[in-house]
Amino acid sequence: MQENIVAEKSGFQDIKAKKTKLKDIDKIAIKNAILDNSKVVVDETEFEDIKTLVKKQIIAESKEKKLITEVKALRSEVNTLKRENNVQKRELFEFKSLKNHLDIGK
Repeated sequence: MQENIVAEKSGFQDIKAKKTKLKDIDKIAIKNAILDNSKVVVDETEFEDIKTLVKKQIIAESKEKKLITEVKALRSEVNTLKRENNVQKRELFEFKSLKNHLDIGK
């Protein structure tokens, strides 16, 4: 399991290290394929840049999904803690009222 995580992280680091710029995608020269005009031909290095950007996008979306899930869990935990805090505040108020009542009776 740990080996898989290390291998996955190194793969992410390789992708992260590749310097590709989104604005460069618009500069890619596209030529129609000779046999089929519905397909296009691009330079291999430009295609690698596109693949790298796609991989980065997939990784970013995956991280975003994980963060959204974590945010939902944390919100739920915050709400639970707020309810517990309100219960404890009421208990403390009742305790203080009882203590004041007992102090007055002395």
